[in-house]
Amino acid sequence: MNESNLSIRVTDDLRQDLERLASQQRIRATLSETVRAALELGISILQQDTETSDKKLESDTLQEAYLDRNQAVQLVAILAKLVGYPVGMKRDDAWPIIYIQLPTGQVSWHLPLSQVRVAKIADDEFSWDGHSLDEKRQRIEQYLAEMVT
Repeated sequence: MNESNLSIRVTDDLRQDLERLASQQRIRATLSETVRAALELGISILQQDTETSDKKLESDTLQEAYLDRNQAVQLVAILAKLVGYPVGMKRDDAWPIIYIQLPTGQVSWHLPLSQVRVAKIADDEFSWDGHSLDEKRQRIEQYLAEMVT
């Protein structure tokens, strides 16, 4: 292969790579907009006046509240995976840990094994980065601030 053919091949390969990257970025942008819209809808629903509704909008027990929280964590894990963020799970015991690698850092939650439904989307290769509860909260707050502004 002469230098001219090699140059054309490298240029074609680079063009294809750039087209793939642009396509991935468009997909991520669309998903980010979808996630942002879902978050805004969720926030507006949470802000509704619960006293004017005959529908149950709150958990009655601590057990129900934890179920809601555990389902929300798994929903966030699925959405994070769809947007392209790494999602993992440590499955050592009766309390698996869901990990999400946000651009602002790793976040994680323990869930009771009986309530885990996202095992198929999680990668087993994750390990805890040593973050504290306060660091997790700061990472989430920073991510949310970046997403809604």
